[in-house]
Amino acid sequence: MIKKDKTILWRWVLPLSVLFVVMLVFVIRFSNTTKAEAVSDVNTQMIDVAGKYALKLNQKFRHIKTAGEMTCTILSIQGIEGRSTNLQQCLRAVAEKTGVYLAVFVKKNGEAFDQNGNPVEIENISYAEMLDPSDEADQFLFLTDDEILGRSCLLLEIPAKDGQGELLLYYPLEAIVEQMNTGTENHEDTFALIMSSDGTIKVHNNVKTNFTQKANLWDNVDSIYNVTLNKAKRLVKGADGQGVLQAAAQGEERSLVYISLDITDSLLVLGVDQNYVKERQQYLYRSGNKTTYQLVFIFAISLVVIVVLNVVNGRKSVENSKVLEEKADTDLLTGLNNKLATERKIKEYMREHPNSKALMFVLDIDNFKKINDTMGHAFGDEVLRELGRYLGSNFRVTDVVGRTGGDEFTIFLKNLKDDPTTIRESQKLINFFRSFQVGEYVKYSATASIGAAVFPEDGKDFESMYKAADQALYKAKKRGKNQLAFYDDRDRKCTK
Repeated sequence: MIKKDKTILWRWVLPLSVLFVVMLVFVIRFSNTTKAEAVSDVNTQMIDVAGKYALKLNQKFRHIKTAGEMTCTILSIQGIEGRSTNLQQCLRAVAEKTGVYLAVFVKKNGEAFDQNGNPVEIENISYAEMLDPSDEADQFLFLTDDEILGRSCLLLEIPAKDGQGELLLYYPLEAIVEQMNTGTENHEDTFALIMSSDGTIKVHNNVKTNFTQKANLWDNVDSIYNVTLNKAKRLVKGADGQGVLQAAAQGEERSLVYISLDITDSLLVLGVDQNYVKERQQYLYRSGNKTTYQLVFIFAISLVVIVVLNVVNGRKSVENSKVLEEKADTDLLTGLNNKLATERKIKEYMREHPNSKALMFVLDIDNFKKINDTMGHAFGDEVLRELGRYLGSNFRVTDVVGRTGGDEFTIFLKNLKDDPTTIRESQKLINFFRSFQVGEYVKYSATASIGAAVFPEDGKDFESMYKAADQALYKAKKRGKNQLAFYDDRDRKCTK
């Protein structure tokens, strides 16, 4: 027999083991390649999405710039005089066309007027020195306060021809934020921001994130995977203009997708939840490995079939053992726990929750021998069944309810909140026996004497708790039966 077992081992187990190792090596190599491709594909997809939003922003910025340049050209041709109607019309037209909330023309003598003809004191604002009408290049400035209307904005400075002045267009930052809302193209929790190449955050959307707590993105970053922080900064400043970095800020992990904007020294950054990125990578990885998985599945099936036969037999054996154990724990007459099961379950709870408040009732049906003698054992059994049915259905499934003697029942209520709860629970039991009746045609009112003890005050183990409850039961019988008594005499608070 032993020789036969060894023959089977060498004939099947060894070849299958070798085949398994070969397949495993193949799968690992193929999976590594597929995984790298999945990471690259997801990064490309995220860059494409960032590119769409960057394109939308760039188009808006170019639109404002073009409209502003046309306005400067028209003003240069028609002439600029004070707060003329022509100046107001031009400024009002560019404001309506571009969506800027404020259009201001600053003459070379320092006078400035907005689209409503109101004078503006440009020389008194803090960023005036950053404006240079003599510089023919357009300039974008992100301002947290325009110091005119108190709004945050993107300021575009467009010099007029021949040094006649400059046009200032104030575009609201909330409009930029609205255009940066990424919706569900990446993930609903994706944050978006515009920053300078040194990491200074100029504007961000309203997604809550640890990456925007400080004014500089890099000051919020705890770690960047695969590269150092300095190298990450160089990559962002590099000529490529786009890329993906995996970073963490106070435990929050995200993929930072960056792409250059037309605004000088500005980048759009999308922070995509790393869990979402991993899900996308896993999806592509699983798709790429579909054929491999199918082959592995077929191979695994051949092994599983062999194992299943043994597992099924083993499971049947376990299930049979479980059924037998449940039957061994059950009182056949009442369907409740029997004495051994009741004691075991209560001990388990006391051992696992030594400081949790619990309540033990031990009750005897009053004059049960007389019931058997006068009405028959069948009726006595009916009394026990009905009482067992009530007790089994009117307490929590987590509580322990069992028949622990001929007419003795033990109830153990777990995890009670406080002492008043013990009083309320005892009152429920008292109220039940006030209306408890048995019999289909002739109703018999069965009563009980009940002893109660509180865990862990009255006992710290099963034996001491049972003894305390039993003494309380004796106290209830001595007082005249048909009542409940507590071991510590708190029953005086719930008299019948």
